[in-house]
Amino acid sequence: MDARQEKVFSTVANARYHQFAYTGAEDEEINDGDRLFWGGVYLGDGVVDHAIAHTGYNSVSIDAGAKTLQFDINNIGLDHDYYRASVWTNSPTGQIAYQLNGGVAVVTNVDATLKSGDWYLVNVDIPVGSASSLSVYCQASSGTVNFDDFRVHPLDAAMTSYVYNNWGELSHTIGANNFYTQYEYDDMGRLKEVWNEVLDNELKTYPPNYSGKILATENRIHYAREISE
Repeated sequence: MDARQEKVFSTVANARYHQFAYTGAEDEEINDGDRLFWGGVYLGDGVVDHAIAHTGYNSVSIDAGAKTLQFDINNIGLDHDYYRASVWTNSPTGQIAYQLNGGVAVVTNVDATLKSGDWYLVNVDIPVGSASSLSVYCQASSGTVNFDDFRVHPLDAAMTSYVYNNWGELSHTIGANNFYTQYEYDDMGRLKEVWNEVLDNELKTYPPNYSGKILATENRIHYAREISE
């Protein structure tokens, strides 16, 4: 939920509340000195960028050597053997790192084949074993990098995330694989088009102007014409 308890940002089956997290940098930052998004994700060294986004309006930007979007789980428990961490980044130098019990960081780099439009998907499946704590965060190996739609959850717990537009309408749902379905509305708030995100290598049969998504459905609304004499 958001800070006002008005919007649902994520739902997860088969997981406890403290075992999962999601942020697309759309929710309000909690002003408690820790630069914390609602849901337990720390902004850390990151800066909210209102000009670039994978979904919604915002993403988080950092420079090399900094950390952002950190989620910590203490008292993991023995009910899940693996966790999945996932994030979208606009640079091949974006990375996910994790530490078990505060140990050596394990880093996962961008897989260039997992590219959709201007964004790369980074996934890592984390074997927690008998560890009691897990820390997951994003970093950059060089340059300035943006991250969006950061998620952590048990691998066997399906997650769905939700993004809203400025009018409170659902603009995106994000499925278990962290790919979005986008909803577009007309000026009267009626659903007009639904788009599905796909990888670039799946777009070879579509026109060149398709970038990272394909049209799934289109609602054609016919208006009665007024006839006057």
